[in-house]
Amino acid sequence: AENGERALRLLAEQPDVDLVLMDIMMPVMDGLTATQHIRDKLLSDIPIYALTANAESNDKASCFKVGMNKVLTKPIKFEVLQAALNKFEP
Repeated sequence: AENGERALRLLAEQPDVDLVLMDIMMPVMDGLTATQHIRDKLLSDIPIYALTANAESNDKASCFKVGMNKVLTKPIKFEVLQAALNKFEP
């Protein structure tokens, strides 16, 4: 999805999604707001992995506070993404 608002619509339309890779900085609705909506409004416990260029500990804490399960920092290396996905079990 090109923005958080669209991601919410897609999840509402397709509830069989196993995992969300959520960018933090998006137009219209950012990833933190979208994640909070997924947790509080859609009442979904779907795993959400944050993708962010902000690697500071307070930025990561913000991701976990809204209910994200993992934080991956950009630029994403294929090996790191693959390792995170290998630990994921639907």
